[in-house]
Amino acid sequence: MSARSAAARFGIGISTAIAWIASARQGRLTPAKQGRRGGSRLDAHEDFIIGMIEEAKDITLNEMVLRLHVERAVSIGRSALDVWLRKRGWTFKKDRTCTGAGPS
Repeated sequence: MSARSAAARFGIGISTAIAWIASARQGRLTPAKQGRRGGSRLDAHEDFIIGMIEEAKDITLNEMVLRLHVERAVSIGRSALDVWLRKRGWTFKKDRTCTGAGPS
């Protein structure tokens, strides 16, 4: 069966049929892995990030992002760093003394 007749038979594009037949002839019929790759580029800098937190307990995400960029050449967004920290159980809550400006 030709690629054109296979394309017509299965209702797919001719170029798709040609590509699939070429893949089959080369033995590449296994599907590619689906989904996102595992891990994060922050994983390699975990010790540095935890060290920043232990060094200054009140460090902000913005300060951490800046230090990662300056000291480690890692460009990452604040929310991505927040998600990475939360997945590892690091959460930060303000105490009652930081909640507002107080009575006026």
